[in-house]
Amino acid sequence: MTTTRWAVLGTGQIARTFLASLAGADDARVVAVGSSDGTRARRFAAEHGVAGAGTYAEVLADARVDAVYIGTVHTTHAELTVQALRAGKPVLCEKPLGLDPAQTAAVAAAAEAAALPVVEAYKYRFSPFTDTLRLAVVGGRIGRVRSVRASFGFAAPTRSGRLFDPAFAGGAVYDVGGYPVSLAVAVARWAGVSPESLTVTDAEGALERRTGVETDTRALVTGPGFGARVEAAITRSLSRAVHVEGDRGSIHAEQGWGSGRASAHSFEIRTGTSTEQVEVPVVDPFLVEARALAAAAAAGHLEDARMPWGDSTATARLLARWRAELGATADHRRD
Repeated sequence: MTTTRWAVLGTGQIARTFLASLAGADDARVVAVGSSDGTRARRFAAEHGVAGAGTYAEVLADARVDAVYIGTVHTTHAELTVQALRAGKPVLCEKPLGLDPAQTAAVAAAAEAAALPVVEAYKYRFSPFTDTLRLAVVGGRIGRVRSVRASFGFAAPTRSGRLFDPAFAGGAVYDVGGYPVSLAVAVARWAGVSPESLTVTDAEGALERRTGVETDTRALVTGPGFGARVEAAITRSLSRAVHVEGDRGSIHAEQGWGSGRASAHSFEIRTGTSTEQVEVPVVDPFLVEARALAAAAAAGHLEDARMPWGDSTATARLLARWRAELGATADHRRD
């Protein structure tokens, strides 16, 4: 069995979770930690028993590193991904891969030039839950898909830090809105609706008075014969349910995103007067997405079919549009 030697860029909570997820794996091992501050990287590496550490450039130049996980702030994702690719490393990058279509296109171009894979780390995409959901949709279990409802929101403990800082692309849309939007993109594609045809309309919500980032917002994602109601918040908890409506039934999951260390485990298929409970295996989502990148690299693929670049580009375009439209309609007085 081949063991992939990973570098982790970033020293925040999500980097800690990634390290914990790979700690017991026999096919993955973290060998280096990178940060904009080499001292911080070395301190973090020592805390987690990782031998290598340094600045981003130092870690990317390390010949022991086979693959890179990027868990830094949103505004650095695209740039660091391109740097890693140019250093000859395949990349698993936290969402959002890019803040707009131009950034995602630049990443794709760099991946093609390097002939190396890039995977955007929407961790729910690599779980048995999503695989089984896709099979139900493409198999026509609920007929022709008409609509999706999905949301993701939590109450941040304080109104400070990166979540509320526009310099770091803070706000609800990029932090959690990508989950329902990327799901809408996937379901549309499964249903035969081109992600390129989707657009955002009817955005509304609230902006934080001091910083101007969006804190609680909703919008519609629409395409030919398809619509999705999406909602995101960083100042209150929202349902994490996923609902897919077809012309002959529906699919409903009370928890569609899973947690940091466990994927979602079930959904219901409702048709007529019958309800079928579908149970699926639970996996560690960080570990399976790491394995997805390693498998793509071993096979010589540039992307993973569960989170293809087309979905990443469409999601980036829709998120940017959601924020732009919200900026013109938000009620600044509410928050």
